[in-house]
Amino acid sequence: RKVENAMSPDTDGAGIVHAAHACRDDATRQALSEGASYAVLSFIETAPLRYLAHRTPADVLRDGRLVQSLSGPGVFDRVAVTVAPGGTPGTWVVDVATRDRLGLFGTIAGVLALCGLDTLRAEAFTSHRGIALDMFVVQPSVDVPADDRTWATLERELDAVISGRSDLAAALAVRCGHYDSVRAPDDRETRVTVGPCGGFSSSVHVRARDRTGLLYDLAHTIERAGFDIRRAVITTRAHIADDVFELTDAEGAPPTCETLMTTLEPLLMAVSHLRI
Repeated sequence: RKVENAMSPDTDGAGIVHAAHACRDDATRQALSEGASYAVLSFIETAPLRYLAHRTPADVLRDGRLVQSLSGPGVFDRVAVTVAPGGTPGTWVVDVATRDRLGLFGTIAGVLALCGLDTLRAEAFTSHRGIALDMFVVQPSVDVPADDRTWATLERELDAVISGRSDLAAALAVRCGHYDSVRAPDDRETRVTVGPCGGFSSSVHVRARDRTGLLYDLAHTIERAGFDIRRAVITTRAHIADDVFELTDAEGAPPTCETLMTTLEPLLMAVSHLRI
């Protein structure tokens, strides 16, 4: 199981395990002092170690409340979103919680691009109740500050796409055609590297010329190949995307380097070369 693997001390190393337990203890104390609900306390208690090691106690409490908002009947396709200022000026932290499903990370990445937001960093986790919690650090793709209208549009588009009322691929194609140039990627700009593999996850590093929807295409390709994106570090400099994806297979185990090189590397090379 994904969560069982993610919570196993053997897969994370002593440093991550220590940081995770310290965060859990602090978050629990803070939750109890604030009279948090059983649902929030349960979220903290069962959260994967890898998740806890990358969050502050305040983050965990906020995420617990976000996941709690999806409890109860009639929330099967509901999406809960919180937005907070990021650590550097002009950046924002977007947390999205919804029922986990195949391709969710890529879908959220695509909607962010559709709303004019560039992803700088991202992480994805799944709770023991099957609720996905995906966290994106973003900034506007043009020199226009994000405001309340940006986030209202994001929530509306996420709801429409996840519920199946909107065709994300078609909408992205229109945006790509409007904003991106027709220059084809240079072979020298594109590289896919596999490894390291093992431990908690296996890594794939993609370097390619950036374009609107590239992260969506990469994530969609990875997820269609049967792999889960557990964490992603997204960097763009001088129009070159430098993205690292930490992956597990459908059972939550790290795929071998050989598996990734034979099944995934050619697909990522192909999608990185797509001409707009």
